[in-house]
Amino acid sequence: MSGIDLKRVQVIIPALNERETIADVIKNLHSLGLSYIRVVDNGSIDETDCISKEAGAEVIHESKMGYGQACWSGMKDLPEQIEWILFCDGDGSDDLGALAKFFDEAQQYDFVLGNRLASDEGRSVMTPVQRFGSWLAGNIMCLAWGKKFHDLGPLRLIKRETLDALKMEDRAFGWTVEMQAKAASKKILTQEVDVAYFHRKGGKSKIAGTIKGSFLAGSIILGTLGKLIIQDISQIIGRPWLQAILTILVLFCYAWGSAVILPVGDFRFLAAVPEFLKGAAIMGLGFVISWGLRHVKWWLFWLVVLGPRIALLWMYPGDDIWRYIWEGMMQHKGINPYELAPSDPLLEQYHTEWWGKINNRETTAIYPPLSQLIFKGLAMISSTVFCFKLAVAIADIWICAVLAKRFGLSSAMFYAWNPLPITMFAGGGHYDSLFVICLVVAWLIYENKKDFWRWEKAVLWLGASVAIKWITLPVLAFVGWRSLMECGWKRSVRLAVVSMIPFLLSWTIVCWGHDPFTLIPVDFAKYARSAEFIPYFLGLLWKESIWKNELFIAPLCLAGVWIMLREKDYGRFTESWFFLLLIFSPLIHAWYFTWMIPFAVYSRNLGVRLVSLSVFVYFFLQHRQSIELQEWLLEPWERVFLWAPFVLGFIWSRLNFSSKI
Repeated sequence: MSGIDLKRVQVIIPALNERETIADVIKNLHSLGLSYIRVVDNGSIDETDCISKEAGAEVIHESKMGYGQACWSGMKDLPEQIEWILFCDGDGSDDLGALAKFFDEAQQYDFVLGNRLASDEGRSVMTPVQRFGSWLAGNIMCLAWGKKFHDLGPLRLIKRETLDALKMEDRAFGWTVEMQAKAASKKILTQEVDVAYFHRKGGKSKIAGTIKGSFLAGSIILGTLGKLIIQDISQIIGRPWLQAILTILVLFCYAWGSAVILPVGDFRFLAAVPEFLKGAAIMGLGFVISWGLRHVKWWLFWLVVLGPRIALLWMYPGDDIWRYIWEGMMQHKGINPYELAPSDPLLEQYHTEWWGKINNRETTAIYPPLSQLIFKGLAMISSTVFCFKLAVAIADIWICAVLAKRFGLSSAMFYAWNPLPITMFAGGGHYDSLFVICLVVAWLIYENKKDFWRWEKAVLWLGASVAIKWITLPVLAFVGWRSLMECGWKRSVRLAVVSMIPFLLSWTIVCWGHDPFTLIPVDFAKYARSAEFIPYFLGLLWKESIWKNELFIAPLCLAGVWIMLREKDYGRFTESWFFLLLIFSPLIHAWYFTWMIPFAVYSRNLGVRLVSLSVFVYFFLQHRQSIELQEWLLEPWERVFLWAPFVLGFIWSRLNFSSKI
């Protein structure tokens, strides 16, 4: 056989349960003059390793699953004389008879790989998903790096020094596409050779023919290409002069966006929402541009944190704030907001000029007692919008500071510069930042395993979050469950008592002498809908479910218990819980998505990143109301625009790409 010296070629065969075929593959390779054959047993439960040894191959074992992991392990401790590495599969599907062409081409090229799509036989054996994946990946690489590949096949020959220079990172099915993409990026001399492709002669495919395998493989391929494209772009934009331009653009977008939003907070006026969305889009553009910044100075971080937030303190608020002020005022006058609704005739004497702006005036209070105590304290200071918005903004800025201290400025930007918290808290005045800061502080205390009292401190903060917003109760339950597993029942009982302190104290002050069942949510929460996800689709199939919001309590609780038993990490559990809560909840507002953003600083979840921008479609509801279209429901395309990036991005980020496909 002409071409390169076969004594300098190392064959690497990743194998998983290939007892029916591996011996023939090794025999065929030997017949071609290849003597260095290494089989990487990637956790087989059959006789793959024994059969491989009997056939004359070297066998190494790699217990960590993954195609790329097996290939990587096979490259370790190679003989010094090895100059070329040949990868092939152990299932008998590769056209080993074409290797003579590979070795001939290797005299001129550093990387030679097979093109299975060149033959009718190869195309017929490959599934439509495989053919489409190869076509898509090839075109993406052509657009990104100017090199056209037709296939992502496993049969490939590459120089050892070339492969070392590629610095392969993927340990799953992205190994093949990463090798080709990096070769294209680094202008490696590459050649495709037409090869046949056969039906596997035994065993079971780990990818082709299964929905899960095809989906995971496609996700990994696209994710790998996206990552490599971003890395190449990052190398370009990392230049100092480009970083300076990006910094200027970021500052300009946040300043311009804030200036556009500031005067248009009153959505009752016709032109307000379009202008608000324009400003949010400009600020969102600045947010996206900021992803390209490599190093953020402390002055730049805090300038973007404080500038827009201080400016938007003077923006007209969301209508919830009038309810906060009213309930704080009523408590200050000795009136329990859980027993008398704002529309009650007994309270007519207290009506203010803004009383008509209070939402749901016919219902009593729904906010937990610590929230009411905070409202009362703020009303005692000043019953003004500015006072209440300032308190909410301070909690929001506190979150920024805590995240920056824990994760660094560059990571904390994901929350601190996010247009959603900026517009919803400092701008809209929604009080959710008050309980989010409790969750974040509890999270970081809980993570500090050197602190003996971390459990008590964490549950105290979590108890405060529950006493501000009921929906954080499962997070407290999670920490309680973990304490039971790690500390035993005695300390868990003590922690349960500690966690109740914020609620009991605030309830005693706010509700003493009154019926505690008045704290149960009011009737409007049983049927109100606007931008929901799963309840919307159920309603399309079963219209009666639209009036039965309580239907979603049981599946949500079951899902919550499932993730509680499955997760061990506080941040991951909390992010998962809010994801489930949002997709199951019949009641959805734009500011609800702020609950997850601090935890995405840690997880870098793609869905949370995307919904921070797509969620602004929610304000189409406000616009329709301003033009006197009273139906408070998102259109189908608006729901897709809001939810698809969130749900698909969240699932994408949660897929375990390192698992065996």
